Amino acid sequence: MQDLRAAAALPDVIQQHQHATVGLKKNGSGLGAELRLFKCLTCGKDFKQKSTLLQHERIHTDSRPYGCPECGKRFRQQSHLTQHLRIHANEKPYACVYCERTFRQRAILNQHLRIHSGEKPYECPECGKHFRQKAILNQHVRTHQESRPYPCPECGKRFRQQSHLTQHLRIHTNEKPYGCVYCGRNFRQRTILNQHLRIHTGEKPYKCAQCGKDFR
Repeated sequence: MQDLRAAAALPDVIQQHQHATVGLKKNGSGLGAELRLFKCLTCGKDFKQKSTLLQHERIHTDSRPYGCPECGKRFRQQSHLTQHLRIHANEKPYACVYCERTFRQRAILNQHLRIHSGEKPYECPECGKHFRQKAILNQHVRTHQESRPYPCPECGKRFRQQSHLTQHLRIHTNEKPYGCVYCGRNFRQRTILNQHLRIHTGEKPYKCAQCGKDFR
């Protein structure tokens, strides 16, 4: 009977083990130090503290144990409720040192301070333009996505025309469909082949307006 009870308890033991140590890491002194990582069983993300894991798991379960006594709105974390209560109390404890405006959240104050400092830490990967807020950067990035509706499935680069994407894909496939009739070299684009052919034909269609010298 004891063996049966022990066998029945095994799934619980295994589940507890999944929240236990999943890796070892050496500390700076070179001595072996165990790093406990608590794994989310839903998405596999690791956390150093069990309390942080429990907070994270509420995202998957949509558990909101903290209720506002004023309006009844519920929150996953106590800190979120604390921030929300400032709306009812009109409490704004974070003040700008430049213009004395006050804010309910430190994160919003930090965004505001960039107006005074000129800092724009968020850069668009497409055009290099900088923004003060990540939300505004995300809005801006969507304008590129709308104007470049053809994404490369290999690297994610986007193009305005399907033909441009087709040419780009040849970089990944190493396809070179345009062959030189003189030397057999192959090229990805017809325009590059045409430039190459001038080596064989001697054609130089571009003339310098200053000195009259011709170029391929």
